[in-house]
Amino acid sequence: MVDTLLQSLQPFFAAAFTLWGSPVSWLEIVAFVLALAMVVMNMRVNPVAWPLAIVSSLLYFALFWNSKLYGDASLQIFFVVVALWGWWQWLRGTQADGTALRVRVLPTARRWQLLAALAVAWP
Repeated sequence: MVDTLLQSLQPFFAAAFTLWGSPVSWLEIVAFVLALAMVVMNMRVNPVAWPLAIVSSLLYFALFWNSKLYGDASLQIFFVVVALWGWWQWLRGTQADGTALRVRVLPTARRWQLLAALAVAWP
């Protein structure tokens, strides 16, 4: 199945341009643009972000698998599974009281607490 996917995407593995001595393929460009679009859609609280994340991750899977980076390719499958779960939660998920999930803003004090925890955990 993976080989069939790679064969169908073979024309997109061609280099579109070279950046700092490294070729950048059309597949990388499309996956990157989809990932950026996903971030923008998430910022706008639009559920279209989830399918964009799924397609982008699948394209990165193909790119990494073709480059024989099997660990990175496997991580993309994890991202697809998590995006499917996130999409389902976004559309069908409920809170403990049965009401639909809603996007909330993290209070400023909590943001500072998380930033401090990150600073401590970083080293």
